[in-house]
Amino acid sequence: MSRRVAVITRTKNRVALLGRAVESVLGQTEKDWVHVIVNDGGDPEPVDSLLASYKERYCGRLLVIHNPQSLGMEGASNKGIMASDSTYVTIHDDDDSWEPEFLETCITTLEKTPFPTVRGVVTHTNQIFESIDESGVKEVSRRDFDPWLVSVSLPEITEINKFMPISFLFRRDVFDVVGFYDDSLPVIGDWEFNIRFLSKYDLIVVQQNLANYHIRVDGHTKYANTVTAGKDKHLFYRDLIVNKHIRKDLESGRVTMGQLMAFGDYFHRLGNNTWRLVQVVERLKNFAPLKVLRRLLRV
Repeated sequence: MSRRVAVITRTKNRVALLGRAVESVLGQTEKDWVHVIVNDGGDPEPVDSLLASYKERYCGRLLVIHNPQSLGMEGASNKGIMASDSTYVTIHDDDDSWEPEFLETCITTLEKTPFPTVRGVVTHTNQIFESIDESGVKEVSRRDFDPWLVSVSLPEITEINKFMPISFLFRRDVFDVVGFYDDSLPVIGDWEFNIRFLSKYDLIVVQQNLANYHIRVDGHTKYANTVTAGKDKHLFYRDLIVNKHIRKDLESGRVTMGQLMAFGDYFHRLGNNTWRLVQVVERLKNFAPLKVLRRLLRV
């Protein structure tokens, strides 16, 4: 049965967080959706036990997939997407949440746009910092992830990911042109997909905080965010993606090695100037009169 929206949730042995994601989806004012939960190689029993208590509230709008072995985040996303049928798709990770109007607002905004190249919607996002222990999840603080976000250009997204999967809803038919998520990437697959999306289409930014991106601040490995726990891995795979595209341009003649070396030389000199500035600041910190002034200011 085709639904208006397919909500894809990837999870693995994180039932303590999955319940919040379930409540987030069930609480939406838009009701025409299917929630596809992909248990990516985790223990199926706790997932089935949790979801059994929600059976009546789901009213047949739940599809659970248990992967015997993990396919990775992007592979799990693709499996959930291909197992569903809908007009729109959105990724709702097991540790994130929405405000009740997220789906309704995104769909209404997208359907009202007069621009045919617009195929997606992004909302503003609350960045929620939290801790987790035996007693449950506790919010520590929150802030607006990017209060100045009004639009997203292709050059901007190639520098850094401007939005999270939890804040992004898009038309399913974009997969026919840009392809699915790259399942060879263990991290930053959403960023790589966003680049391909914006290389063909545009999106609208809704300046309302309707998505919640949750970040654990303690050292709990099981519930850690990949963006913090796997920072070095993110940088490594980012370089793989960047190098792949540059090599394509080198091979086609669109970019020359001389141009690349010119850019490298510029950033090398810029880095040296920054290093010199850091050295000056460090010396000033040890300058005796400034030390006295700092002590006085503390008083």
